[in-house]
Amino acid sequence: MKTLNSRTIIATAFVTCMGLASTAQSAVLTFEGIPGGTGTNFSSSAEAGFDLVVNGLYLDTGGNGAGGSANELEGLCCSSAGNLDVKRTGGGTFKFTSIDVELEYYSSPATVTLMGYLGGILQATDILVASGGYTTSPAVNLAGVIIDEIVVTGQRDFNGGTAFDNLRLENVIPLPGTL
Repeated sequence: MKTLNSRTIIATAFVTCMGLASTAQSAVLTFEGIPGGTGTNFSSSAEAGFDLVVNGLYLDTGGNGAGGSANELEGLCCSSAGNLDVKRTGGGTFKFTSIDVELEYYSSPATVTLMGYLGGILQATDILVASGGYTTSPAVNLAGVIIDEIVVTGQRDFNGGTAFDNLRLENVIPLPGTL
């Protein structure tokens, strides 16, 4: 019978903890459970363990969302941009993985900007281009970046703009403080 020395035990514990740290739970914000109706300019809500604060966007429940979902978020017709501020309910970190973006009414591309913050400090920004029907846009500069807040801004004016749906986030489980 082989006995384990202290280095083997510590290495095993470290590998186990690293495995726990990489374990993550994904969430998709579809905006389906938000109360209200088409044109409702809601200010805050919660979905899938995240708090949503909205400024200058409205919830379109006309069945035009990505992948057959009923709801999407888009800017008010006369504003230049609206934004969605997302944080984990009760705090905590996460990663942005992708979002579905769509161009509405424009004949040329429009943008959706995502800014990821950690402790109030900007970590990275992704500027995604919407150029037609819904497409899934993966994280670029925000890929793998740990954040505790993401602000999504969609371009909008009298001629149209962007809509977005299915904001995909991955919760980050921190390493245990002690073994």
